[in-house]
Amino acid sequence: MKLSTKLHLIYLSEFLIFFHLFGGVLIPFFTGWGGLSLTELMTLQAWFSFCVFLFEIPTGTLADRIGRRNTVIFSYLINIVGVIFYVLYPSFWIFMIAEAFWALSAAMASGAKEALVYDTLIDHKEEKASKTIFGRFKMSHLWGLMISAPIGSFLGSVWGAQWVVLLMVIPFTLAALCLFFLPEPNSNRLPEDQTRLSFREQMVSGWKYFKTHPYLRIMTFDMVWIWTLAFMIIWFQQVVLEE
Repeated sequence: MKLSTKLHLIYLSEFLIFFHLFGGVLIPFFTGWGGLSLTELMTLQAWFSFCVFLFEIPTGTLADRIGRRNTVIFSYLINIVGVIFYVLYPSFWIFMIAEAFWALSAAMASGAKEALVYDTLIDHKEEKASKTIFGRFKMSHLWGLMISAPIGSFLGSVWGAQWVVLLMVIPFTLAALCLFFLPEPNSNRLPEDQTRLSFREQMVSGWKYFKTHPYLRIMTFDMVWIWTLAFMIIWFQQVVLEE
């Protein structure tokens, strides 16, 4: 398969998995249909963050074991399960289960998607183009968010917020299908005479790398604050608009 075809499949998959129709109906879904208070909603988000933290390292090890592509596909399928749990019944505890599935999906895809892109470039000896390719990859993500939110808002006013959330099963399934036709990069396969690090060894080496690289710590701090501000905007702008 040509590199351009592989990249288009990856871009399309990223666009579809971030086709978050619920972006325009987040607060109406949780506080209207779900009947949650804002405190309960923020508790759910804290639970989601904790689950992501809990799952991040084990799922990274999984990607090394079964391959980047397979890990990302599984993460998308788990995302679908999370969506289904969201609309089963308006209950705080069912939402907790849904958030755990969504967090597991996010942790599985974290890093694995970028590694899939880079390993694909290595297969075709096009690593020098990585900055351009990753820029397009990120834009696929952003286009998905930008286009889906107003569509979800309109559909929510017609059908109701819960149906908008359930509709996301369609783009998520298509995202998984895109990667199903993508071959696993050869660069992700170790030679037969080499073995992968154990789970403990990967944790220790990762922590040592983080401690000894000041620029990585700065980037981490920068990312944490940017995402904190983004979180506040995402979850409170609709509340402010309602008032």
